[in-house]
Amino acid sequence: MGRKAWFYRQLLSYMPVFFIVISFVFFVFFQMLGEQSRQGAIQANETMIQQAMRSVDNSLKAIDQMLVQELLFNPDMSGFFNQEDQDNVYLNMQAVKAMKQFKVSNPLVDSTVLVRTQDEFVLSTSSTFRLQDYADYDFLQPYLSQVNSEAKWSALRNYREFSFNSTQQVVTLVRDAPFVTHGKGVIAVNIKVDAIHNMIQGMVNPEVSFIHVMDTGGRSVIAGTSGADHGELVSQAISPYTGWVYEGGRYPRQGGGYRQPIVQCLVYRRPSDVHGRRGLDRIRHAPEL
Repeated sequence: MGRKAWFYRQLLSYMPVFFIVISFVFFVFFQMLGEQSRQGAIQANETMIQQAMRSVDNSLKAIDQMLVQELLFNPDMSGFFNQEDQDNVYLNMQAVKAMKQFKVSNPLVDSTVLVRTQDEFVLSTSSTFRLQDYADYDFLQPYLSQVNSEAKWSALRNYREFSFNSTQQVVTLVRDAPFVTHGKGVIAVNIKVDAIHNMIQGMVNPEVSFIHVMDTGGRSVIAGTSGADHGELVSQAISPYTGWVYEGGRYPRQGGGYRQPIVQCLVYRRPSDVHGRRGLDRIRHAPEL
């Protein structure tokens, strides 16, 4: 009896240690599991961000490249800039036909406008204008007085073709025309920002993720979305083509924790390499909630 009592006393004395060790093992296990889940979430966000960035960049590059091809090899497009008669109905109709075909070939394109410098004549797919009477005069006029050798996409802006139209938000690519002999005019291609939004939105699950786009001036490209205040940012990517910054994050679940992450995208132009890297450091070292 004495030995049994001693054994039970020893057993009871070590039971707290046993439970502490087991609890510690389980704690470490779940911590490691949570860290693996977090790392997987970051990788998933980075993959999705890269996919969204490449998709947007490739689409914009394709539009620019096709525009250059049209200016180089389509006589109907380049012929508009070589004529001097605004009343040449046939050449104008051929140029309009070329613009319509260009739009059909690029679903993101909303509208295309040709502007001839010599007589400040504007041709769109719907009408003709004198440049000073054109509703988009303020945007186009500066391009006629400078060499636009390196065409870049504009920041978010308001656009309308007629003064009585409501404005819509677009980004615009302006190139000198013809492509080889600069100075005869410009061609402007407008893309609705909603089209870019829809393209990215199709890559994510809106129930667990969101997309917020900001332009160079910090204005929201996509109205009505502001999920950055409700989720954790975990990754970032910078487009080498547009300079836009894509940031990815995840939404919290009801009751605590986080859902499996998809992507949140904030798009804005990088002010500088230094600021871009600092922003990335802050995001990647954000504490896990």
